[in-house]
Amino acid sequence: MSTATVKPDPGDIQTRLLNLAGQLPAGINQAALRSHLSDLPMDRIIQCINQLTQSGKLEVLQTANRELLWRLRDASADRRLDGLDTKEVMVYEQLRAFGNKGASAQQLQSRSAMPQREIGKCLNSLEAKKLVKTVRPVGHAKKKIFMLFELEPDASLQAGTFFSGEGFDQEFVDVLCQQCTLYLRRKAEAAATPAATTSASATLEEVQQFIGQSRVSTVALSLDDIRRVLRALTLEGVVETRPGPYAGAGSSCLYRLARSQLPASGDFGAVRVPCVSCPVAPDCRIGGEISPIGCVYLTDWAKGQF
Repeated sequence: MSTATVKPDPGDIQTRLLNLAGQLPAGINQAALRSHLSDLPMDRIIQCINQLTQSGKLEVLQTANRELLWRLRDASADRRLDGLDTKEVMVYEQLRAFGNKGASAQQLQSRSAMPQREIGKCLNSLEAKKLVKTVRPVGHAKKKIFMLFELEPDASLQAGTFFSGEGFDQEFVDVLCQQCTLYLRRKAEAAATPAATTSASATLEEVQQFIGQSRVSTVALSLDDIRRVLRALTLEGVVETRPGPYAGAGSSCLYRLARSQLPASGDFGAVRVPCVSCPVAPDCRIGGEISPIGCVYLTDWAKGQF
């Protein structure tokens, strides 16, 4: 008389897997599965592992030699991964390891040994769930780099503040140059004498604050951005620098209007900023109907021709 084969209960298999993961905190590899669960068919074990991964109880990792490991998931881990299948979790974890420099699909395929088509399906799914995003590196418009959705791309991938979708934004830089010159002219005008050194000078932080308050930029400008603009004005002979009183990187030097830009008579009335008496100055801003971009009066004034 033959006896019927009893199929292992999935719940029992999952319980055994969780107990084994608790005994092996570094992770369960296939050798451990074969050793500790030798009485169970491997296809049923893998099926239960996938179910535990999707429910967020196990996480899948990959070693440097491409060996898969499954381990108990930290209770405080990101709950957004709940519901992802094993392959999606693997791709997500690999991207986490790449950080804000991201990785191409080819790099992910090389690391995981998954077929390129499967990598693509996982990336599309993760993008749809707002877990992963695509970044196109500057100078490589056709290349796709993937990274975790919440990360800010590394500076090496970004075009920078002075670039738009069409390339270098010369008009924006011109406006920033005008505003920096305007501020330094005001400092010189307020000084006791046009050639006064300290009162006519400004730190990077002071220029940055003025630019921020002027609303000419819709994005926050860093000290490095302001430094680049002032560097350009220095090379053009519009601005001069001198050693500053502080040791900090941001305040290592002071900036002032170049002597060649000062009126010989010391009378600043002839170079009074046109914005001061402009009746529409309160409505003037980048992107507005009235904008400093293309303003003939401001351009002539910045050149000392007003």
